Amino acid sequence: MSGVEDVEFSLNVVFNKQKDKVLFAEVDSDFADVLLSFLTLPLGTVVRVMKKHYGEDKETRVNFGSLTSLYNGVANLNSITNCSKEMLLYPKSLFEDECCKLKLNINECFACKKWFCRIRGTCICGDSKKMEVGSMHFQATANGDAGIFTLSNTESFIITDDLLMFPHTIGFIQTIKKLRLDDVDVGETRNVTFGFSQIMDFLKGALLSSTPLSDVVLKKERMITLPKQNPCTTLNRTLYNFKKLNLTLIVQESTNRLLFAQAEKEMVDFLFGLLKITLGDVQFLLGSNSCLKSINNLYESTKDPGLVNASTRRRIMQPKRYKYVLTSNILDVQGAYVKGPKMYNIADDLTVTPFSTASTISILNGLKIPFSDIVELPVEIRLQEALSILRASLISTSALTNGLMINSMLRRKRKRRWDE
Repeated sequence: MSGVEDVEFSLNVVFNKQKDKVLFAEVDSDFADVLLSFLTLPLGTVVRVMKKHYGEDKETRVNFGSLTSLYNGVANLNSITNCSKEMLLYPKSLFEDECCKLKLNINECFACKKWFCRIRGTCICGDSKKMEVGSMHFQATANGDAGIFTLSNTESFIITDDLLMFPHTIGFIQTIKKLRLDDVDVGETRNVTFGFSQIMDFLKGALLSSTPLSDVVLKKERMITLPKQNPCTTLNRTLYNFKKLNLTLIVQESTNRLLFAQAEKEMVDFLFGLLKITLGDVQFLLGSNSCLKSINNLYESTKDPGLVNASTRRRIMQPKRYKYVLTSNILDVQGAYVKGPKMYNIADDLTVTPFSTASTISILNGLKIPFSDIVELPVEIRLQEALSILRASLISTSALTNGLMINSMLRRKRKRRWDE
């Protein structure tokens, strides 16, 4: 990322008459490509670049739901191979070739070789044998009508406050109708410069706000409030072969409060593997259920045949065709990351630590919770629960409580016990 501090983009921004909201902005293809690259970032990369840019100071750090604590747990865990730790802390993207050609790449340009292992349970780092197990490689698109992500014959694009984007190639009246503007809305136009810091703020806003453009331009801080958590009922049928996992919830019965969960390596491998899926994968898996409105709008924008080249659209919209995983299942990212057999504690914010009876007793004593007030609740994690945990991890620091709707689960259990 050498020279990133010198890179600048010029945006032609249109405000409302009150000057407290951006209606839309006209941008060039360089900026549009950087914006589309957000969809190619693995979740672990998003956490890492934000930690690097905003730091760990309490006043400036940015937490990405429960994924930040999940990422930190990987970094601090000893019962994981060195190679697996590197794969999770520095996950690869199949779009790295393209991203290295961007005017500004917020992620480092890693080597283009993508490693995978054909033998389940074998570490690819060479701990057991020094050999190259396999690799996969996608060339950046190089056909005549394609740029990096956008079409090269389009030089100008329009983005809305909530990250809908379309090529600036249609007529004035059509554009006004698409933006749903009228005379009373439109105020002044201003040229605004974005540098590296503004791009990072834009990424943060895309994850945490439904008005990221206004937030960055007007220097506002708006956070998405946690929506009502409903089960993920819109399921991708290609994912029905998801392998069932087991999780034991340790709950304080008097308050319905989740203290922690216990699981074996398969559940931990699944959670750690979430760091490898991209923001585009998240939208493929969850659709509008992701609760990331701005990212969802950006993802939906790629359906416009005038915006991105066909190859890029297929790779973003149909990632299963381009991603090698052990079971041909994007969400089944269990990859023998942690060493086992072993039990692990999983906190509500997805922090994973090795299970220890002595340390658990110490924690409970510190919380002054008697053993008689603790209950175990076994839970089966199927596709629906896995998607709900993923969704909650994006926006909540209580991913298990919100993802599994533990309070509702306990109320139903208590009602069944009363009925008996």
